[in-house]
Amino acid sequence: MVYSFEYNVKDNVTSVDFGHRESRNGGNTKGRYAVVLPDGRRQIVDYHINNNFGYVADIKYEGGDDASKVDVPLKETDKLYLAA
Repeated sequence: MVYSFEYNVKDNVTSVDFGHRESRNGGNTKGRYAVVLPDGRRQIVDYHINNNFGYVADIKYEGGDDASKVDVPLKETDKLYLAA
């Protein structure tokens, strides 16, 4: 199976801002989604899914008010793994 999609939603009146893109070729899927959080930071999740490892996500944050930002470094063991 092969597919790809992408969408983005941005509304300046309500401050809604999010999007998602994904592509798949055979048993391998990869994508990214992002959302602006209430504190102004953007959460970005890059992920891939394959038959050997299941779902693997890399989560990061950008921008926002540094005073309210809490950085918690991710270790390799903190990544999400789900069986396919």
